Amino acid sequence: MMFRFVIQTTLSIFSSLCIISSAYAQVWTPEKKQQINQYLQGLKSDTSGLAIGVVYNGKVVYEQYLGLANLEHQVKVFEKTRFNIASNAKQFTALCILKLATEGKLSLKDDIRKYLPKLYPDIATPITLEQMLNHTSGIRTSEELLDLQNKVWWKEVGFSNRDVFRLTEKQKTLNFTPGTEHLYSNTNYILLTEVIKKITKKKFSQYAKKLFEDLGMKQTLFKTRYMAVIPHKASPYGKWGKNWVVEPSLNKNHGDGNLYTTLSDQLRWEQLIQQPSLLPQWSKIIQKSQLPIEASKYQKYGYGLMFGTYKGVPYRYHYGQTAAYGATFLRFPQHGLAIVAMGNSRNLPDEQVADQLVNIILGKKIAQKQSFDAQPSKVISKKRDLKNLEGYYKGEYDLIIKIVAKGDQLYREMYQRDPVKMIHEKGDLYHYSNSDILKMYFSPNKGKPTQFTLYHPEIAPRVFQKLPQFEPTKAYLQTIRGRYYNDELNVYFNLRYVKDNQVEVKTADDKYTATLVYKDYLRAGGYQVDLIRGKNNQIQELRLKSGRIKNVVFKRVN
Repeated sequence: MMFRFVIQTTLSIFSSLCIISSAYAQVWTPEKKQQINQYLQGLKSDTSGLAIGVVYNGKVVYEQYLGLANLEHQVKVFEKTRFNIASNAKQFTALCILKLATEGKLSLKDDIRKYLPKLYPDIATPITLEQMLNHTSGIRTSEELLDLQNKVWWKEVGFSNRDVFRLTEKQKTLNFTPGTEHLYSNTNYILLTEVIKKITKKKFSQYAKKLFEDLGMKQTLFKTRYMAVIPHKASPYGKWGKNWVVEPSLNKNHGDGNLYTTLSDQLRWEQLIQQPSLLPQWSKIIQKSQLPIEASKYQKYGYGLMFGTYKGVPYRYHYGQTAAYGATFLRFPQHGLAIVAMGNSRNLPDEQVADQLVNIILGKKIAQKQSFDAQPSKVISKKRDLKNLEGYYKGEYDLIIKIVAKGDQLYREMYQRDPVKMIHEKGDLYHYSNSDILKMYFSPNKGKPTQFTLYHPEIAPRVFQKLPQFEPTKAYLQTIRGRYYNDELNVYFNLRYVKDNQVEVKTADDKYTATLVYKDYLRAGGYQVDLIRGKNNQIQELRLKSGRIKNVVFKRVN
């Protein structure tokens, strides 16, 4: 039996090596390396910097450094240059949690309140560590809460994990019931560092330092002091007009980001992912870290890692951006391929460079353009009266489009967008006057409210449902006036209707204009505000959402 096992194992390994060798020959060739060199030569190398690497079947097959780490002293990017990889740090915070779980020191099913009991005392539903790991916890992200306080998080000097914890302590509510939705939140990972600290009795940065040493990544560290000196650190730059400026990182919150590392350390990490047997004691943890969270309904985000398809090919990935720093990590397991790109300015976009390397390396193995239906398969020839198509339509992410008829022409209107004339093709099919491949088709009613579908050959069709007719009266507009308060943030909003569907919004420090887009629905920049009315038809509260926060309630106080 043992002899048979040895023979089978040997054959299995030999077979695997043959497959790997075959795949290697098919995907990575000297010609691909030449194509990449040619592409990178076309990028400016006398300005900001970039570090790019490729790991293929466990081997580092490409490593390149471009541009400058420091413009003042003309220091070039080289193998010891450290970049801030921003949100890509989350995969290592998650790895710390997985290690503690493997050691039996915590369970991913644990409620965060087991370790941080002061959080959310009024919420009975468990908020588990695994929900925090894949952003299904409902915990709001701190930077957008600060925005509501008229503070810019990256300008907050010395802003720390402790500051995030204090801000979160004051939150009584969540974005949603834990486990029911997904909404990315940096606060999840900052709070996880506090859990690690509670369990290990060590500072998170110290625990992570030992983890990186064990992995053979000795040039990687979390920044815990905003004025800390980090050897060989690439300075962050932005270009405003013709001039370069330093875009300093003034905060010290970490765990969600603020991880400084070298390309060689990150290529080492990619090698460990592709060949976990290099560190047998870490093998199971690393393998698990590359999968979605099994028990979660949401399978597109796992342990600090996203899952999707790139031009038809399954991949695992993450992006990171903070101030001027940017980093992109792309993994294609079925091709044994990983690409890492890190930079210190948006003028050399790491994401764009990484994508182009994928296009070069995988070539014909990926679809050059993802294809979708360019228009409906069947179009009813009869054209409806334009007046019947007029009105407000609502689509995904609460996007509202207004269709307006002017004479014999149809127009699309949107918040903060110029009106676009719709060109008639046949029946109820139209295309945009500024793009003949972007089409709008009004589906037959069949006793249901009208809807239209947007078609584009490179975008999945999007459906918009018609909303009830709305024309605001003077009496309605007068009900908007009021003062509203959120005690979690200690912020007041004062609302007053001005004219032409414009509403003045005043806070203690600022004043701006919101637009009444539809009945009881305001837009102000990236903010969306629902006006919630009581039995007497008076507004009782405002319910705000923006990007990574939602259901933030401002109650009427007069």
